[in-house]
Amino acid sequence: MNMLRSLVAVSLLGVSTLAAADPQSYTNLELSLGRQGNVFLDGGVSYRIAGSYDLSDTFYVFGQYSKNTFGDFSNSQSGLDAKQTNFGVGLGMHSAVADSADWVVRFSLNRNKAETDISSSQHTGYDLGTGFNTAITTGLELSTFIDHTNAGTDATTGLPSNISASSGETILSTGIHAQIGKNLDFGVAEEFSSIAQNRLLLSLRWDF
Repeated sequence: MNMLRSLVAVSLLGVSTLAAADPQSYTNLELSLGRQGNVFLDGGVSYRIAGSYDLSDTFYVFGQYSKNTFGDFSNSQSGLDAKQTNFGVGLGMHSAVADSADWVVRFSLNRNKAETDISSSQHTGYDLGTGFNTAITTGLELSTFIDHTNAGTDATTGLPSNISASSGETILSTGIHAQIGKNLDFGVAEEFSSIAQNRLLLSLRWDF
């Protein structure tokens, strides 16, 4: 994670000397796999399938399915396991703010389900986010976003109410994609949540 932060810092320092490279394609498919952690739960595995399709020079549609698993509750000896799934579809808007940077606004509806060995809960809500996609140079992209969602009935449901995502969760995410082949990118992303969850994801993205 420290290495990712260093890469982001170096990328930001280079923004003033950006080449005239295009930001990411908004028609793509991305597969992600990584680690998930929570202040009350042992870390687990996280994977995500996401895609988007560019409708015009301004608007695009997108969708994603994700699954997160946790181990035992770290503050008990219950041996309880938990898992969380999320499905969402939405509409986004992108607008060029420079030759190599896009400002993005996105809105989606999401269905979230959390399950443990002894309980299950579901919730439907929205996600609203904004951020920037920036081409640092040809074949290297930096993305930074902040999202707010109320679609969470995450794996902490049933723990103290002050960490329940059902009342709203803010997520800060930063990622870097590097081109490794024709229309194929390798990505590293880190996400931080206001309810003390975090994810580190590695991905492959196909641009069409």
